[in-house]
Amino acid sequence: MHQLRRAQAGVEPSELSEVGARIAYRPRQVRWAEHHVRGTRSLQVLRVLQDEVVSGRWPEGSQIPVEAELSEWLSVSRSTVREAVSTLVHLGMLEPRPSQGTFVRARSALPVAMSEFTVGYQLDEIGPLLRSLEAEAAVAAARNCSERDLDELRGLEQLGRDGDRAAVRSFHDLVFTLAGSSLLADLRIGIEGRIRLEVAPGAVCAPAHGALVEAIATGDADAARVAAARHVELRLPAVTGDAETVTHPD
Repeated sequence: MHQLRRAQAGVEPSELSEVGARIAYRPRQVRWAEHHVRGTRSLQVLRVLQDEVVSGRWPEGSQIPVEAELSEWLSVSRSTVREAVSTLVHLGMLEPRPSQGTFVRARSALPVAMSEFTVGYQLDEIGPLLRSLEAEAAVAAARNCSERDLDELRGLEQLGRDGDRAAVRSFHDLVFTLAGSSLLADLRIGIEGRIRLEVAPGAVCAPAHGALVEAIATGDADAARVAAARHVELRLPAVTGDAETVTHPD
């Protein structure tokens, strides 16, 4: 049996009603089902599977149970399970891998939705949105950052100056992590994915990184906002593909 099924001792087949879905975990139950959410059977199954991903019970990178197991677990047909899984794949939350199975790609569909939303917009229209996201993240990071976090930021900033692009990416990620908002992080991922914003060399972003670290260290929200805006201005020239209009990739 699949490892996720083994890890959930006492799992029984679910009870799936016309007004909502209830998975008879012991002691856990799916909370949204208690609100009598109406919809088709496939929509109910979709919401159950989505809840497994969003809640983290199916972690990013993990393989989900196979179709037959999900069908038995939810007491629905395999075609209903297949439809729900296909929808989550389209939303970017699941990823099928040939000869391996289906894996959790992301806990939120927002990055994919944001990526689709920005199709057709000019880069100079998207830039201010990205600046706003980075500014808000920087201000929140300045408020939440601990001494340990600050040491990590400074270490990544130095590695970036030395040419380590992985460290530059980690620096960006850490600022958003310190902001404490998964919404900001997901919006950023969606936008950067659509405009194919590459990681600029550390030497290019060094002035903004250094200023951002110092602003965060002193808790200076205004300075953090300015440094974040400057950071985006330095990164935007790294956009690949069509620099004028954001379009669907071929």
